[in-house]
Amino acid sequence: MSNLYNILDITPKTSTNSDGDVLFDFLSNSAVNDNVVLKIPGDVIISSSFLNSSVGKFIDVFGMENFKKNIKISCNRNIFNQLKKYVDFHNDKVC
Repeated sequence: MSNLYNILDITPKTSTNSDGDVLFDFLSNSAVNDNVVLKIPGDVIISSSFLNSSVGKFIDVFGMENFKKNIKISCNRNIFNQLKKYVDFHNDKVC
């Protein structure tokens, strides 16, 4: 069973490395051994700095397999495409 979390309840902004650190801390406490669904509202703008300090760091520390297995994203197509591009690029960089 997955737990659903609105990203804005975890961190009010998604623009800086510090904001990403907050999400990384949350994911490292919640998504290493459990399934988590992050809901990202359509009006949220996500910076590459935020992704580097949250998603990228999670993948670096816990692995791509753990990321894909335990973290799901609920969002609109634009955000999904941005995240997919980031994760695909990060995966190519790691391999």
